[in-house]
Amino acid sequence: MTKFQETWEQIRPLLTQIRQECIDYLTELLGKEEYKNGISCETGDGTSTCVTYDGGNHPEYASNAFSDVKSVFMKDGRIYLSTEDCDEYSIDRIETLEIVGVCDFIEDYCISRNVLRRLVESRGNKIDLSEQNIILFGDDTEKQEGESCKVLSVFLDEEGNLYVEVECYGTDEWHINDLNEYEVNLILDGVFNSIK
Repeated sequence: MTKFQETWEQIRPLLTQIRQECIDYLTELLGKEEYKNGISCETGDGTSTCVTYDGGNHPEYASNAFSDVKSVFMKDGRIYLSTEDCDEYSIDRIETLEIVGVCDFIEDYCISRNVLRRLVESRGNKIDLSEQNIILFGDDTEKQEGESCKVLSVFLDEEGNLYVEVECYGTDEWHINDLNEYEVNLILDGVFNSIK
């Protein structure tokens, strides 16, 4: 047996173990009430995670080797990914290290947006943040580039979209996906402070 084969024999059980631990983590997370409709992986700030794509049930569509993950959800007790190429892509189709990547991404980028949404829902779809002194800075044309804007509230519209109401020269509304993760966490901290 060569050296690399010996090393592989040592590593293979660890890969099996970490794959199962990741599946257990996702199963537990998706079993919670707040994630019963899945976990969105669309951050709005250009940050994303992707997995290899084999075409799913249509291998002829596998021209794009990688596909961005839009969300993770449970269906009939199984874990699926909604990707840019497939609405129901079984987690069984991706490699162990990709599953680790999805779990890391959810932990690092997705949880705060989902927590914020659930808090707003639980408070009648709007939370006043005008007393929290949260300041965001516009960084593109949608967000008044370079302006400092005070956060007034966070709310859900009639379609269930999450928005932040800000005051720059006048009032404006920014979709949550137009904010980066740092900004989302600032707002989440303000929400926690406002409901203490």
